Amino acid sequence: MFNLEDILQRYQVMPQEAAACAQTVQARYDANGLPYHNWQHVLHVRETAVELLAKHPCDGTTQDALFLAIGFHDVIYDPWGSDNEEKSAVWAREILSPFASLAALLPLVSTLILDTKTHQPQSIAGQIIVDADLAILGSDAEAYQHYTQSIGEEYAWVQAETYRHGRVQVLQRFLQRSEIFYTETGRARWEKQARHNLQQEINRLNNV
Repeated sequence: MFNLEDILQRYQVMPQEAAACAQTVQARYDANGLPYHNWQHVLHVRETAVELLAKHPCDGTTQDALFLAIGFHDVIYDPWGSDNEEKSAVWAREILSPFASLAALLPLVSTLILDTKTHQPQSIAGQIIVDADLAILGSDAEAYQHYTQSIGEEYAWVQAETYRHGRVQVLQRFLQRSEIFYTETGRARWEKQARHNLQQEINRLNNV
């Protein structure tokens, strides 16, 4: 129901074309070869978004745009780049625009992808995709450690001291926010643990 192939078929895309499109998207993630920003991450974000939607529902069209955006939000991810979300939004439009039935969804798909960069969503759907994308911050200690190791591997090309300094700045920006998560459910489930995890990682990085 929430995967790319099913959504496309709901919009009268032929099953063979829908399957080929879904395979193209997953193949792009696989080709990136990244330890964190990969297809497994997409599946985790999608699963988390389903849980959030149960408490914070959207209309059907918005929901479809949300899950399309989740499928494409990290499809272009270059650890050297600073415009990955913009490129992902463009790539999504290029892949989806041949399907005329999706035309009305594409602006919202692009907006939601970009929300995962700015972390300043202006809609319930935006809050859901951002919270689902950031849910890893509020995971248990083992999952969070695996996440930080994977991110470190993606940025292994950065000089160690430069990486530590930059990473601490990113983590501190999250801690300085009044609330990391936007949905009531996200705050209840992950806010406290996320702040603990972020502070623990900062402490570790500062003592290396």
